[in-house]
Amino acid sequence: MPRVTLGQMRKNGGRMVEATCLACGHRDAVAVDSLPDEMPIPHVADKLRCSECQSKKIYTKANLWADASSLRLTKP
Repeated sequence: MPRVTLGQMRKNGGRMVEATCLACGHRDAVAVDSLPDEMPIPHVADKLRCSECQSKKIYTKANLWADASSLRLTKP
C-alpha cells in the first residue's frame, strides 16, 4: 500500500503532522509547509529531533487539527 504524501494531506486541508518521540513520549504538532509535496508523511520523522530529549527516534502521522510545535526540523 502506498504511503500518504504531504501533498495528499494538504489537498485534504492538512498543514501539520503529529510527531511523537519514541524515546521519551513527547508529542506535538509540526508545521510542514517547507517540505515537498512528494514526501511521504512517515519520512518527515527523518527531519525531526525531539525538543525535550534530543532523540531522533520520531514517529509521524497526519494531523488535520493541530497548531504550534516544539519538535523542530533539522537539516538533512
